[in-house]
Amino acid sequence: MFRLLVLLSLFALLLWSCGPDSRICSGPNFQVMLELKSGPLPADTVVQVTYAGSAVETFRLSDPRAPHKVAFCRVADESGALIDASTAPATGAAGAAGAAGAAGTAGAAGAELERDEPVTPVVAAIYCDLWTGGFTELIVSGTGFETVKYDLARKDGECLVKAPPFVLDAPDAG
Repeated sequence: MFRLLVLLSLFALLLWSCGPDSRICSGPNFQVMLELKSGPLPADTVVQVTYAGSAVETFRLSDPRAPHKVAFCRVADESGALIDASTAPATGAAGAAGAAGAAGTAGAAGAELERDEPVTPVVAAIYCDLWTGGFTELIVSGTGFETVKYDLARKDGECLVKAPPFVLDAPDAG
């Protein structure tokens, strides 16, 4: 009798798993890239991720190493190279001026700069892997661009959505 119940249970599980979307996804649900065309991202850039109806997680460029549960974001420089998490990113006009100034004054006024002082890269883009499970809303804000909202959704049978780059200072953003 016990064997019969086990066999019926296995058969029921097989039938249930053959639905329209029986795929088990093992990676992030969304990959997004956020950037400004007009220059580096400001230090106060915030990416608010809303998922599962009302759960919210926030990524702050001013604290890129804060722990997260679903929004795993990395920052990149102008060439698209990821910036090491141990490096404090330079952002906004001050970061761009500091990086350019450090490079320009190293030869002309090298006595003022310590030779071992690293030049901090400018943050030009944020790349995020979102492990949100389904419909996701992004709200991105910061100095120098209007707050924009993006809605992300997967289609049946789709495990990963690679969104096109979101240009935050585009006239039609949002």
